[in-house]
Amino acid sequence: MITAIDRGKNNLLGFTMGGKLTDEDYRKFIAIFEAAIASSGKISLLVQFEDFHLWDLGAA
Repeated sequence: MITAIDRGKNNLLGFTMGGKLTDEDYRKFIAIFEAAIASSGKISLLVQFEDFHLWDLGAA
């Protein structure tokens, strides 16, 4: 599961990633990531891992 963290700035993305990531999780993350780059240009990224169990074959 990927959950967005309230970041307060347009050029800073924050996410918590936990459990086993799926292809759907990855696609949602990439869509948000690409939209932020298109909107702000250069961005900073913070990822916090909690109880992370890697990803399934589709997300790999």
